[in-house]
Amino acid sequence: MNSYEKTAPVSSKPGGLGRNLLLLATVVFIVIMWVNKYTESENVSVKESFWKFRDTIELQLSSQGSLERKYQRAARQMKAENYENAARAYEELGSYSDSEELLYQAKLNISKRHFSAKEYTKAIDVLKELQDHREAVTFLKKVNSAYGIDQYKEGKFHHANLLLSRAANDELSRKYVKYTQMMIEFSGVWENEDRTERVLFYQWWARIEKEGSAKPNYVRLSLKNGNLSGEGFTFEIKNKELIVKHAAFKTRKFKKTEDIAYEMMTS
Repeated sequence: MNSYEKTAPVSSKPGGLGRNLLLLATVVFIVIMWVNKYTESENVSVKESFWKFRDTIELQLSSQGSLERKYQRAARQMKAENYENAARAYEELGSYSDSEELLYQAKLNISKRHFSAKEYTKAIDVLKELQDHREAVTFLKKVNSAYGIDQYKEGKFHHANLLLSRAANDELSRKYVKYTQMMIEFSGVWENEDRTERVLFYQWWARIEKEGSAKPNYVRLSLKNGNLSGEGFTFEIKNKELIVKHAAFKTRKFKKTEDIAYEMMTS
């Protein structure tokens, strides 16, 4: 079973509530018999006090019964894996029985369902509410790692780097942190010494512009074995200079002039 599959619901037994109610009802019955036997009609104030006490007990019994019914409905929702409905029900129950623990389990399962559907932001929003639980904190790191890798593949390197820095310190996350940092270093605008040629990097694209050329050259990029390349071009950074190589051209060097290629963002 994968770690993001549903968490098994906690037992829905309220833990002795029925026994407590039975004991309370027995005590009330005994008190009623005692009052009827010893107070009779002469001591009306004692009787009135008792009836008020009895009304309070009956109200409490009614309230406990209502909570128990809500608790059982919530348990049925959990069993049916309707975690959103179960979470709402347990929130209404507050500290009744083990509702707080079951609320946590329901929300954790909601986050895992979002994760399975690659709804990472929804999963993260739920998990932020569960930071007092170690399992939720561990799972949040897994979500950040998966979300960060997806953002990297989409070319959103800064966001990917942020997410991966919050992820678990595992080999896969460390590898992608290195990749995102490399792509962030390439991102931006590079110009040659006499400013007759520019290379712009944005997401997984490079645009090579040359003075006097009617159209820029667009290159779809890929990163393999630490090398950035595409369509016969290879790009490398050494000593803060961009080295561009191609079999049909002489090797050229560029200096970075901007960290973000705004022109490519809007084109």
